[in-house]
Amino acid sequence: MPLIEKRGAARARSAGRPLLLVRGSLIIAGIAAATAVLLVFGRSDAATSGDAAAAMVAPPAELVVRSADGGAVSFSLLSRSGYGLERPKWSRDGEWVSVVRQQCASCRKVLIAVPVRGASRVRVELGGSREAQPSGGVSWSRSSVLAVALVDSEGERTVAIVRGSHVRELRGLDDANEPDWSPDGRRLAFTAEFDEIRRIVIERVATRRREVWAHGNRSEDQPVWSPSGGRVAFTRLEPSMTWDICVGALASADVRCITHTSSNERDPAWSPDGRRIAFSSDAGAVATGARAVYVMDADGTHLRGLSGGSFDSWGPAWSPDGTKLAFVRRPLSSAP
Repeated sequence: MPLIEKRGAARARSAGRPLLLVRGSLIIAGIAAATAVLLVFGRSDAATSGDAAAAMVAPPAELVVRSADGGAVSFSLLSRSGYGLERPKWSRDGEWVSVVRQQCASCRKVLIAVPVRGASRVRVELGGSREAQPSGGVSWSRSSVLAVALVDSEGERTVAIVRGSHVRELRGLDDANEPDWSPDGRRLAFTAEFDEIRRIVIERVATRRREVWAHGNRSEDQPVWSPSGGRVAFTRLEPSMTWDICVGALASADVRCITHTSSNERDPAWSPDGRRIAFSSDAGAVATGARAVYVMDADGTHLRGLSGGSFDSWGPAWSPDGTKLAFVRRPLSSAP
């Protein structure tokens, strides 16, 4: 068994102090019955200081949706208008795509839910006593519980589980990030740092029992559950200091890396039927640091590209019906 370390229960944030700050004129209690957190239409994202609000995040990025079979981009959910965007996530009903957005260099990061069919986008206020902001991974459970990575004003990062106005931060961890719910909603996988090595941690939410799922002394990151819940895909840092995508079975020590390149393969995402994995890679990049979105079979075969060479593209997310992929891209002409 690869489970080599166990940790005790996490401590919850003090009772009665919700993390979600509700501001604006219209409050709703869900996104098309897909979420249970409090949501608000309204305010534009605020800068944290003075005139810096005018300093846009560069380069601009957009959130797009494309056919998983490789057709043309169907539509843009957020156009190139100065936004910094992180990895998106579809709602369970396929009606919304959630993404962390930063509108300018000193603006707060906010979690927004963008409707696929034309309604106004919704903003989720994540604040609290430490002015925490969403940073990195977002995941919705089958019962619409939100898991999100947060960073506070001192740069400390953690993972929080949010049910309506109640939040539990997963304490006792260093630099926790990239949460992903198991298909049954009973376990949460995420990463944290142990002695300068990133490890995958799995918490059984009901008992708050944690297990560190590790394989040797290499950093492992970005865990994502297979639809059956029996396997986890993740990225591993190789001796060449590049990242490969690997798949491990939870019931055994069986781990197999399904990419073997001198490039960086990141952002794995299982298709809903478990037969394919989408990811990003900088292999064959036409500009330094540029990435493209690819799809391969779950065993690493039948690789094909999905994003064009004129963009830096990353963070693919499957629609629940497996027909579409949402991802973030920016034009290479604006890339650093």
